[in-house]
Amino acid sequence: MAPFAVFSAAMFIWGLWTYQPYHIVVGRADKQPDQTVQDYRIAVSNKLYRPAELHVRVQGLPEGSYHLSAGDIKLLPAGRESLTLSITQNLPRGLYSFVVEVSAVDGWTGHFNIQHFSEKG
Repeated sequence: MAPFAVFSAAMFIWGLWTYQPYHIVVGRADKQPDQTVQDYRIAVSNKLYRPAELHVRVQGLPEGSYHLSAGDIKLLPAGRESLTLSITQNLPRGLYSFVVEVSAVDGWTGHFNIQHFSEKG
């Protein structure tokens, strides 16, 4: 019984230590089977029971080669929101690593790394 109690306490402390008030996920948007991926869906969740204001940026892609559907988002308490990142088709051929950075007015910052392959060029 004692090892179980120690393990449970350790897991509880680990959960408190690693807790994140927001969650971000970036994935490919829905597409037709023969089309290349140009759009990505950015999903942001607020795990707090108060409204939140977040700012979204993209780092690592050339300026003018992408468009965000919104740069700032307001989330309701325990709410979710999605935006779209569209990458232009005239990006030179190659593999591009970029980061979607989301920052909150309360000081929290989260990053999501992703790679995009451009077939054009």
